[in-house]
Amino acid sequence: MRSPFSTRHLSLLIAIACGGVSLLTTVHPEAGAQAPAAGQAAAPAGAAQAPAGGRGGPPGTEAGFATFQTRCSACHGNPAVDRAPSPAALREMTPEKIYDALVSGTMQAQGQTLSDVQKRGVAEFMSGRPLGSARQGDAASMPNRCASNPALTDPARGAAWNGWGVDLSNTRFQPAAAAGLTAAQVPRLKLKWAFGYPTGVSANGQPTVAAGRVFVGSDNGFVYSLDAKTGCVYWSFENGSIVRNALTIGPVTGQGAARYAVYFGDGKANVFALDAQTGRLLWKTKADPHFIARITGGTKFYDGKLFVPVSSSEEFSSGNPDYPCC
Repeated sequence: MRSPFSTRHLSLLIAIACGGVSLLTTVHPEAGAQAPAAGQAAAPAGAAQAPAGGRGGPPGTEAGFATFQTRCSACHGNPAVDRAPSPAALREMTPEKIYDALVSGTMQAQGQTLSDVQKRGVAEFMSGRPLGSARQGDAASMPNRCASNPALTDPARGAAWNGWGVDLSNTRFQPAAAAGLTAAQVPRLKLKWAFGYPTGVSANGQPTVAAGRVFVGSDNGFVYSLDAKTGCVYWSFENGSIVRNALTIGPVTGQGAARYAVYFGDGKANVFALDAQTGRLLWKTKADPHFIARITGGTKFYDGKLFVPVSSSEEFSSGNPDYPCC
């Protein structure tokens, strides 16, 4: 969900009931990292701070689309202006490089017509991640690393919420035996641990729970594997762009020692497969070359094939006054 606050830190909250990890998970924005209660895992420190005066403007990493369309696209994407990098080229740049160009670089003259909020919005939208995220998001810099990384069990066995719709029919229904709790026990749920997405501005992807682990992504350009019981971090993978879809865990063959893979798409329409055990990149492919194409729906794994939905600019323009039609 999009946060209405000026925040640079998002938290994933996991509730428990009757000693078991429930599959009722939510993402909640925080003004900063909160100190965990006794027995809870600490959220990673070092979340980037908002600039002086706060972010302001519409929340979310993708809020700069309107500014780009109305103030930048006349040159960027115009074949008659050969000195202006194409939108696709801009998408491969870091938010810092785009922001610096607008503040003091080659685009300073054009940047003078934009507010700082608009400059940040364009930089974060085109790069697909918040400013400062590359320096802050790696699990290697987090204090709550898992002490060991035991072999991954079969994701198809035990309690799980794998992908967006859980089953092949997308029923989004969890049987009582798999849930491990009843409706009457829901009021007894208590916070077990919280995990902070460093520099996170928005988190739209549903957490995936499988093999006793939680697999999540947000807009900070990283995907994480966490221990479902303690919240410690097994690994992170820097894909470099916002992840708005639920990750899918499924078997993989022909990739060395990897037995199970994490499948997902990102805000640049790239599709990834990672070794679910280690976070190692197995493969990456571009699903759509258009600069506005992105993957916001969950992938679906079936019979050795991965099905990937790709969205378009209609997501931004149709019926949404904040995003002018292109």
